[in-house]
Amino acid sequence: MEAHITGIGWVTSKNSGGLKELDTFEMTTDPLPDIPIADLGPAARRMDAYSRLGMSGIRHALRDAGLVERPELKVSTKGTKNTKTDSYEKKRNIGIVTATQYACLDTDVAYHGTAGPALFSYTLPNTFLGEAAIHFGLTGPTYVINGRTPLDTGVLEMALDSIFFGETDMMLCGVVNPPPPRALPDAPPVSLGALFFVVERQTGEKPSYGSVRFNTKGSIEFDGSEIGGLAELVHQCRKR
Repeated sequence: MEAHITGIGWVTSKNSGGLKELDTFEMTTDPLPDIPIADLGPAARRMDAYSRLGMSGIRHALRDAGLVERPELKVSTKGTKNTKTDSYEKKRNIGIVTATQYACLDTDVAYHGTAGPALFSYTLPNTFLGEAAIHFGLTGPTYVINGRTPLDTGVLEMALDSIFFGETDMMLCGVVNPPPPRALPDAPPVSLGALFFVVERQTGEKPSYGSVRFNTKGSIEFDGSEIGGLAELVHQCRKR
């Protein structure tokens, strides 16, 4: 069995966007830019940095796969102006699996110092997945794992499991790594940013960067060649 990669998006210190519009991908330990919130819905104003980073990476990947535009977008006529809402009329059975090293630990520390109610909602590493599901109309399985190593293929393996076992025909999988918590100045550095892939069982007429599958050793192959990590997969997809 195989599935297809139809979208890739990321946020790094170097650039942000989708594979179709960007020439290079590299996750480094350099500081990340501020995350624009205009396209992430009204909830983005109160999100922590980890959640904004994840939401932005998801949006770039969905947009690269042609899954962001919403012709059925509602229009509210309350007040004196017509304003577009952020709700999808038609929900989509798309799941999300994310790996992270430090997740929302910085927010957890801040919450224990202040007990601020605005921070409480973001003291779990999977909160932003619920925000993404609401904003982008996703109804598939969503969960966060602690990655074995940065940018390994664990999330892609789990995404393929969900697809092949029939939970959904489409998954987002990726990595969200904010900076180490400020309360832990000696924490090991990690490659910072967000990287997501859209993986589909069937593409129909939609273009595909290539196919992924398990080989007989249980490792991931892209177009017949074994890959060692997600960064390598981005570079192989860019060649297509």
